[in-house]
Amino acid sequence: MFASVISIINCMDSYAQQENSEEKFREADIYLENKKYDKALALYTEVIRAEPTNEVAFNKRGQVFSEKGAFDKAIEDFTKAIELNPNYSLAYFNRGWSRNRGSIHLKRGDVDGAISDYTKDVELNPNDDVGYSFRGQLYQLKGDWDKALADFTKAIALNPSNDRAYADRGYLYILERNHLNQEDNEKAIEDFSMSIKLNPNGSEAYYGRGWSRYQKNDFDGSIADYTKWIQIAPNDEKAYRNRAKARQKKNDFLNAVLDNIIAKCIRFWRFLRQPDRYAFNDVLRRI
Repeated sequence: MFASVISIINCMDSYAQQENSEEKFREADIYLENKKYDKALALYTEVIRAEPTNEVAFNKRGQVFSEKGAFDKAIEDFTKAIELNPNYSLAYFNRGWSRNRGSIHLKRGDVDGAISDYTKDVELNPNDDVGYSFRGQLYQLKGDWDKALADFTKAIALNPSNDRAYADRGYLYILERNHLNQEDNEKAIEDFSMSIKLNPNGSEAYYGRGWSRYQKNDFDGSIADYTKWIQIAPNDEKAYRNRAKARQKKNDFLNAVLDNIIAKCIRFWRFLRQPDRYAFNDVLRRI
């Protein structure tokens, strides 16, 4: 009789702990969604202490570390989630993303590792258009144009509303294949236009289409696209310089000069904010 009572008490205690962990998990999710990363991190850590085999909690905490720029810690958590569940496609995706972002911010690239993770992700989740799109970006970075093109095309086939995949494929046509011709340029304009149609208020395709239109001597169209992109990204130095070139072709020399002045001011402002990233002599040369 006594043993039965103890067993019931233990079961009730275990149930209460589970309910408490689930409540903390839900609360942490809300903090993560609202970008309150420190509070989310503390709660996910409490859940992991209570449930050390909870792969979802490790994956979520990894996301928090990644958002905070702690990519090594993020990768550790995603790896732990994968160890607990080798078929956890989202953990592979997130680890690939962190490996990629870590290579940019920490300057120690693990592009091959990221590609491997995205490959595992799409094997486990073959309808993940974003996984294909991100892997395509890395293939492009490595100069493997054919694989990049195949991935962007696959992403678009899986999700025709993936505006970024259209933009990425457009940039692949004009910037990376080293043999730009009229046919590639027209394909790029088609992809950029589709990206803009899908995301008219934020697509990076405005910049690319501005460049492509300039190549086919559509200077009015080029100016319009660079102007729209500058509204989205007002600190893009290159956009001002490229718009200045298009304005020069239209004999609009005054506005071209103004664009070049703005570009130089942006360059100098960046140097003042990050002097270690921009050589002073280079700043003076550009000014």
